[in-house]
Amino acid sequence: MVNGGCGIMVNGGCGITVNGGCGIMVKGGFGITVKGGYGITENGGCGIMVNGGCGITVKGGCGITEDGGCGIMLKGACGVTVKGRCGITLNGGCVITVKGGCEITVKGGCEITVKGGCEITVKGGCEITVKGGCGLTVKGGCGITVKGGCGITVKSRCEIMVKGRCEIMVKGGCGITVKGRCGITVKGGCGIMVNGGYGITVKGRCGITVKGGCGITVNGGCGITVNGGCGITVNGGCGITVNGGCGITVNGGCGITVKGGCGIMVKGGCEIMVKGGCEIMVNGGREIMVKGGCEIMVKGGCGIKVKGGCEITVKGGCEITVNCGCEIMVKGGCEITVNGGCGITVKGGCRITVKGGCEITVKGGCGITVNGVRVVLEVN
Repeated sequence: MVNGGCGIMVNGGCGITVNGGCGIMVKGGFGITVKGGYGITENGGCGIMVNGGCGITVKGGCGITEDGGCGIMLKGACGVTVKGRCGITLNGGCVITVKGGCEITVKGGCEITVKGGCEITVKGGCEITVKGGCGLTVKGGCGITVKGGCGITVKSRCEIMVKGRCEIMVKGGCGITVKGRCGITVKGGCGIMVNGGYGITVKGRCGITVKGGCGITVNGGCGITVNGGCGITVNGGCGITVNGGCGITVNGGCGITVKGGCGIMVKGGCEIMVKGGCEIMVNGGREIMVKGGCEIMVKGGCGIKVKGGCEITVKGGCEITVNCGCEIMVKGGCEITVNGGCGITVKGGCRITVKGGCEITVKGGCGITVNGVRVVLEVN
């Protein structure tokens, strides 16, 4: 225990090791600094706690390891910084908690790994930042929560991955940004939720995948953007919902796929746009719905497919546009409905096919145009 002054400083060798008892506690001063060696290891007891000062800094070596007890807790000051090889590992117990105006920063070859019952929680004006290596991994428990500030940023080869009961949640700030190969993967639980800021942006290969749970929800900001790779896939739960901002944009790869659940919904002044080789596909559930002044647009590839008792609904002065070699296909007991403005336009030697005793209804002004000719389509 250190109650004031300059805290604990170790400039070489094997760092700090505590094998039982009450762990490491610093109240006031400059916190814990380890330069070189094996960093900080706490194998039982009450974990690592810093109540003021400059937090925990590890430069080089093996970072911070906590194998039981109460995890790592910082109240105030400058957060947790690890520059070097092995990052932060928690193998049981509780959490990494930072309350105050700073951050958790890991620069180097590895990751923040939490195996056990809880979460990484940051309350205050900043972010979780991982540069290099393997991203953020949470197995079991409650996911990643960021309230306030700038969201979650991963610039590296891999991904934000959550396996377990809950979710990735960002309230305020800059949303979730992933620049690298593998995007965002959520298996089980409540999906991905962003309540403000810039939404979700993935620049890289594999896009966003949600298996189970409540899908993807964006309540403000700039919506969902995927600039490469495999697009957005939701295999269960409540689908994709965007309540404001800039809608859903996929600029390459495999488009948007929703299997089961509640379909795709965009409320606000924007659009669902897919540029690239594939499609918007909904294999169950409800509908693709756009409320607001824009459109559903597919450029390239395979068009829009809806399988299973549902519909495509566009309300508000716009259109469904397909600029490719395919079709708008509806299989099941429903319809394509356009309630304003501009109708349905298909360019590129194609057709609109309706199978299953249904209809195409256009209300408001424009009719149906195929290759510049206004036509009445056959219903199969």
